Amino acid sequence: MSFTATRRDMFAEMVTGAAKLLPDWKTYPDLDGDPAALFSDEIGRDVDIRMEPGGSMTVTNWLPDGTQQQEPVRDPSPDGLVAAIHRAAKAYDDADPARAFLNQALAVVAEPRTVEWSHRSVRVEWQIGSGYASLSIGRAANGQHVRALVHLNFRNLLVENATPIVVTATADYPTGEAEGAGRAAQPLIKAAPALWLSNVLEDEETGGVDRAELTVDDVHVTVITGRHGRPATVDVDVTTWVGLDRIVTILAAAPRP
Repeated sequence: MSFTATRRDMFAEMVTGAAKLLPDWKTYPDLDGDPAALFSDEIGRDVDIRMEPGGSMTVTNWLPDGTQQQEPVRDPSPDGLVAAIHRAAKAYDDADPARAFLNQALAVVAEPRTVEWSHRSVRVEWQIGSGYASLSIGRAANGQHVRALVHLNFRNLLVENATPIVVTATADYPTGEAEGAGRAAQPLIKAAPALWLSNVLEDEETGGVDRAELTVDDVHVTVITGRHGRPATVDVDVTTWVGLDRIVTILAAAPRP
């Protein structure tokens, strides 16, 4: 059974109307073959609307693990399509490990903060004193197993603000070796003795340590010596491999803005 021009026009009008009600979604209509439209957003949710030859419509939703969910469109109107897309989006969110970890993180990250989804991942940023923190959450798939992929970094922190973060991130690790890291790094090394010195950059003029790079497993700490009256600053990078529970603990240990 072929599609009549009237049915194609009706489908096109519904999709156009629904798109106006979903400004955060991109719409990709296809009216050349069987009338269909893909609704997609920055979170990574993809919802397909397709008209059958008899005039009925079906919504197909892909969950994070690739599983498909389908339901008929019971209300063939722009509002009906929007309601179906919202149901599909909720089903995706409920099954999304990235969303689940984001909710955990936001429960401990202090306001004010910004949360922005882009290219299927989310970034949370907030200030800590003169420095800032950034949490990026994406997804990694192995077959049908999907997990959250997380990168946490802190930039330009004062040593006193970085200390509880580094202590928490390196807790339970055995004692490392950080001799030669320079004076600016000593308070961190004393508080977090698991740190290992991995690299040093010396000042060409004074011969002193300008930059010390310390590490424990997937925790990377950079201490930059202050100059001309400026205090030393610390950068900290933490990846998924330290464990998501530990990352939440690190977030909770970070000083409030």
